[in-house]
Amino acid sequence: MDFKSLFNKSRSMDAKHPPTPKRKLQRSHTFSSGDELCRKDVSQSPKEMSHKKRLSFNKHIKSPVETVISDEEIDLSLLNKICFTSGVEGHATRSVAWKLMLGYLPLKKDTWDTKLKTVRQTYWSFVQDLVINPGAIQAPGDHPLSQDTASNWKSFFEENKVLQQINYDSRRLYPDISFFQLRTEYPCAVEGIGKLRERVENDNLETLEVKESRKGIQNLLKQKQGELFKSISVNEKANEAHWEVVERILFIYAKINKGLGYVQGMNEIIGPIYYVFGNDPNLEWRQHAEPDTFYCFTNLMSEIGDNFCKSMDHTQYGIQAMMTKLMTKLNRGDPELHANLIEKNIDPHYFSFRWITLLLSQEFFLPDLIELWDVLFSDEIRFEFLYDICCAMLIIQRKAIIEADFGNTIKLLQHYPETPVTKIAHLAVEFRDCLMSKRKKSSRST
Repeated sequence: MDFKSLFNKSRSMDAKHPPTPKRKLQRSHTFSSGDELCRKDVSQSPKEMSHKKRLSFNKHIKSPVETVISDEEIDLSLLNKICFTSGVEGHATRSVAWKLMLGYLPLKKDTWDTKLKTVRQTYWSFVQDLVINPGAIQAPGDHPLSQDTASNWKSFFEENKVLQQINYDSRRLYPDISFFQLRTEYPCAVEGIGKLRERVENDNLETLEVKESRKGIQNLLKQKQGELFKSISVNEKANEAHWEVVERILFIYAKINKGLGYVQGMNEIIGPIYYVFGNDPNLEWRQHAEPDTFYCFTNLMSEIGDNFCKSMDHTQYGIQAMMTKLMTKLNRGDPELHANLIEKNIDPHYFSFRWITLLLSQEFFLPDLIELWDVLFSDEIRFEFLYDICCAMLIIQRKAIIEADFGNTIKLLQHYPETPVTKIAHLAVEFRDCLMSKRKKSSRST
């Protein structure tokens, strides 16, 4: 099968996979018993409604994934294979499957309780130790003007600069659904830790920065941060919103991983993970969504963190190498489409930088993205299939890309048209198999 056959096949699949109807923002409503937190904020398509009815009639039948994760010793290879080919059904099953695929849960079930108790306590120890309240620590000689590297006050003000960006990004996480603005059932488990948002929002706290003039005179500069958040509504009656939980996780991650810190876009990676764990109908899992998300996010960042590190951009592990790999694959599978992009000077930075770095989290609605991540997390060679998915996305829009000029091509790729993820995934498998077939024929001929 060549690239033209793939393109024609993608067009023939349109009848089987019509474009997903545009989701309209609706009021959140709550499902009854067992799934109280699984609030839907978008209208369901007929396909989604049909899928939900099938699940309700077959609740007593275990899915293939449920069967695997119910074993005393998990066969991770089998779990990956099933998730890759069939996906995952239900928040409860997905929550456990992701924890396994991201290397958080051990494969032997009898070790889960001990492991989880230890790491969850460790996370809350991080929160206790790393969220500094300088006013509560009376250190001799420490004061708000101190320039001592060991000063709690100095660290406090420096952290506020990072926290301001984390706060802003966390607040605007997935604005098309209300989940992240809703009150969490399980706020911070550490007493005496104030809300991080209160450090940067409104005029309750002004960021203080000490600068020294040429004459050695220290000036205390006040930088008001309140204007930034005036347009963002906050439910003051809420004890703690879900986005504040995400904010705290990112803040702790940034403090522990100082070499990388926080980089804008990490909120798009952590959001879906916390959403899945925070909507787990199993209370035993849901109440620990915060520490579980922290560790799964940390494990995931250990694999894709180089994409966020600017100093790694032009190394063999950086984002530049990843984008080159994508374009090389496209050239092998569809040289005509690749040549068209090159001829129009379409730099892969314009679209693939975001696609790869954020694992396509900004290209799809959250429910669709979660299904796509089922496949990405279960990839035997982690995220190798991401390149095939990106190539499939380009091939699906092949005709529009070739006919468009520079400006319209950029617009199309930066605002990718709504397309069923099943269609993209199926075509990506075909694309991968096509390249493998070519490689085998080439090796035999040589």
